Amino acid sequence: MLSIVIRTMKKISITLILLVAGVNFLLAQNANYDPGLAQMLNADEYGIRLHTLVFKKTGEKQNYSEHEKDSIFRGHLNNISRLDNESKLFVAGPFGANPYS
Repeated sequence: MLSIVIRTMKKISITLILLVAGVNFLLAQNANYDPGLAQMLNADEYGIRLHTLVFKKTGEKQNYSEHEKDSIFRGHLNNISRLDNESKLFVAGPFGANPYS
């Protein structure tokens, strides 16, 4: 009797797992998915394009000469321009007060 109950419970568990997985799969489908637009935007098969958010903070060294500061800042701005020209940059800061400056 106990073995019948255990087999029945296993069958019910497997059925529930498959049912939940199937419902999740159906809900994950995007009715507005446009394959051409996704390809143009380099999006994945779900129409999602990954982005990276980077926060930079001041390093440990604080006593730069004016020449070093200018050079570092120029390099930083050149990198921002490059990323923008490559359409890889959507937003650039600063976003608030810098407590380290």
